[in-house]
Amino acid sequence: MNRLEWTEGYYGRQINEIREAKKEALIQALGQDIYRELSEAYQKGLRPLMDKIPEFFKWNADNLATRYLSIYEIFRHREGRCEEEAHFALGVLYLFDVEPLEYVISFADHVWLIVQGSHYDPGMKGEDRYDKTYYARNWKTNFSFMLAFDLAGNVRDVAAEYIEMTPEVMERRKKIKERHSL
Repeated sequence: MNRLEWTEGYYGRQINEIREAKKEALIQALGQDIYRELSEAYQKGLRPLMDKIPEFFKWNADNLATRYLSIYEIFRHREGRCEEEAHFALGVLYLFDVEPLEYVISFADHVWLIVQGSHYDPGMKGEDRYDKTYYARNWKTNFSFMLAFDLAGNVRDVAAEYIEMTPEVMERRKKIKERHSL
């Protein structure tokens, strides 16, 4: 199995779990009080809801910390790294019927969302949370591929929306294609 097949299968399963989840069970896992606070934020608009979501998630930088894959476990524990935090935010936005939603994985090991066509990284602070140019400007990472998974099961390459497709980037992508039969 190549990396793309693994990625599609792994994240596809996570997306399917959210899509097939019963909202009542998700609310129960999240907790009524948290759901109520998020509902109040959403009454003010999508942006207030997206600003509120990170308040209920604890970043855990410990590499040995337990990692949660199930949305129900993530809702119950509300802690982890960027993957769990993006999964948490995706689940919350799903609860409020926000569409379209896409879960983005970069092959440089980071995860975020695209919400109604706009960048949203719940793990970032302030306006950086909404700045799609932040990674290219501030991270010392050689980005090549960024794949977005929507709730319908579609996958698309969104790298060109985040980074300049320079000859160097295209060469890295070509090597990945050849190695992984993309």
